[in-house]
Amino acid sequence: MESGKERVSKELSERMLNLLGFCFYLNRIYDRGLSLCEVRWKLINFEKITHPLIAHALPLLGDKISSYLSKRNVESFYPDTTGGLKEYSSPLDFFNFVLEEFNRFEDEIENTIDSAVSEKDRASEGFLQSFLLTWIEYVATMNNIVDLAIQFAPNNESLSWQLFDDKFEKGITVGDN
Repeated sequence: MESGKERVSKELSERMLNLLGFCFYLNRIYDRGLSLCEVRWKLINFEKITHPLIAHALPLLGDKISSYLSKRNVESFYPDTTGGLKEYSSPLDFFNFVLEEFNRFEDEIENTIDSAVSEKDRASEGFLQSFLLTWIEYVATMNNIVDLAIQFAPNNESLSWQLFDDKFEKGITVGDN
């Protein structure tokens, strides 16, 4: 790769740009669910605490990818995102869906790392390994939230959800590092 040229292959940069778009997609689904948590299910504390910790962090994670690519002389684009219209039958339904999507995103990060390794792009591999370690904290937090939701509201009763809303913070690992 010559000076002044893109320092990441076209295939790898496309995979990384897809990760960037995935961050914004995750933000949309999380914001939608938080709206339901606050308005429909009255999980006021949950919305207030996890909105900045998770929903606001997701586009910033996408921006980290964009910033890295810019340093490698690759232009970023932000794909159209969907996800803001999904309905959930309960908070647990929302939490489970988010956890599934967070796990799917982790798989995509790992696949992109594999591409960087196969291309011997050590800089991108290092960036993605670090990004994955950051991401693991979000997955751990969602795992904990799902587990706590099952413990506190196994029958989806309103009063149980209020108890969850009062106690869920012990499951948050994002921001501990």
